[in-house]
Amino acid sequence: MLSGIEIPLGLDEAGVRADVSHFIAYFENFRNGFFGDVEQHQRDFFMFMCWLYASPFVCSLRNHAAIERDYIFDYPLFAILYGKSNCGKTRLIETVMKSMFGYPQFIDKGQFTRGNLRGLLHTTKRFPVVFDDVEKKRFTDHASDIIKDETFVLEEYPAFVLSMNAEDHSFSTEIRKRCFILYTQASLPDHSEDARRLYKSVQNIQKDITTALYHEYMRRALDRFVEEPYPSDLLQFSSEILTQIFAESTSHTLPEWCCVSSIRQYQERKYDKVQRDLRKLYETNPDVWEIRQQEVILTVQQFESVTMKREIPDWILREGSRAGKLVLDRKPLEEFMGISFRRRTLWPFGK
Repeated sequence: MLSGIEIPLGLDEAGVRADVSHFIAYFENFRNGFFGDVEQHQRDFFMFMCWLYASPFVCSLRNHAAIERDYIFDYPLFAILYGKSNCGKTRLIETVMKSMFGYPQFIDKGQFTRGNLRGLLHTTKRFPVVFDDVEKKRFTDHASDIIKDETFVLEEYPAFVLSMNAEDHSFSTEIRKRCFILYTQASLPDHSEDARRLYKSVQNIQKDITTALYHEYMRRALDRFVEEPYPSDLLQFSSEILTQIFAESTSHTLPEWCCVSSIRQYQERKYDKVQRDLRKLYETNPDVWEIRQQEVILTVQQFESVTMKREIPDWILREGSRAGKLVLDRKPLEEFMGISFRRRTLWPFGK
């Protein structure tokens, strides 16, 4: 199952403790100057780290799921970080990859084509493939076929990591179903002294970080695979190992962002941004909502409706949505948004 993965050398306790200290400092940096939901930002970035650490195992688990006809969507091949500029997406990827392999490696986004992606599947083995700042048209034109292809089975192939700007992208239900997508919810003003200070801090962390933490992570992961060859939840599998190492390597209480997560928890939150956007539109512009007994007609600018139609889950959209008017199934929309249209109030869980 795990051909091509070498068992790391023995434990470097001092190196692991130092790397854990570096990562705690890295994640705590977000509290110094970032605006937005910083706590969720930290949790999501740590969740991404757990996924990227486990990415060399993705091909083996997807192969098993494909052969056994299991739920392959629990093992996403593509991870997408998207959000505002200056939210730290690129620096996060660089820092985690430096801790894994000793250096970060990005492929020029000009190489993000359907043919090159297919070629990389056959030649890169388990080393994750990373593209930074992928544009909307390039993603739409070249990524969908591979993302939706659940039929190929190679002994080894890479997982893919993409970073994107939030303003440029919307994701259909079929893409969200198949990808590990995290929307970054905080950003750093680039004109502040905090930006300069944090840039220097990250540079120092990247310079000092080693592969000791990842070697220990891999050693424990490979040991667990002996007892549990095909974990049903790779994200939980990975986060359990990583949080345990963090707990053993620091004398302080673990920060809240350093916690075990699961693919189910991720799936429950993957439409958070869409929910927030719809709720904010309802709160600030209720006149564009026509509430009927069984359906809701949402009227927006035609160019906006194209993006919204792609983002809103398929089970909510009804036939007849076109030319700036979105026809939505009322009951599932209320549940999705946490809203009672009849009372024009928000349900408590929909904050």
